[in-house]
Amino acid sequence: ALQGPQEDVELMRSEFERRRDYVLQRLRTIPGLSCPDIHGAFYVFFDMSAYVGSKWKDGVIENDVDFCSFLLEEAGVALMPGTPFYGANRVRISYATSMQNLRSALDIMEVSLKQLTRD
Repeated sequence: ALQGPQEDVELMRSEFERRRDYVLQRLRTIPGLSCPDIHGAFYVFFDMSAYVGSKWKDGVIENDVDFCSFLLEEAGVALMPGTPFYGANRVRISYATSMQNLRSALDIMEVSLKQLTRD
């Protein structure tokens, strides 16, 4: 694999780069979310702490676990809370899926987050 043709590897690398850039761009346009540039892996680890204290029909978002539960239950979008990775109020979204899935998930996520309220 290391000595053979690298064209397919380069195609995969450039596709993952395209997906990463898309996810970063979309997350940065959603109010309250922030994320650093990333240069490896296949996921983005973003900050959702601005949503702590937000309310939805089933309760209050108190942390990253609640944030992910809200998106899963209300929008069908599965994300990974950061707490198990020592990243309180951080959330992991994988871009190891199709662009169509990423577009759909981020569209739904953006609409769903607008439903949250604060006192």
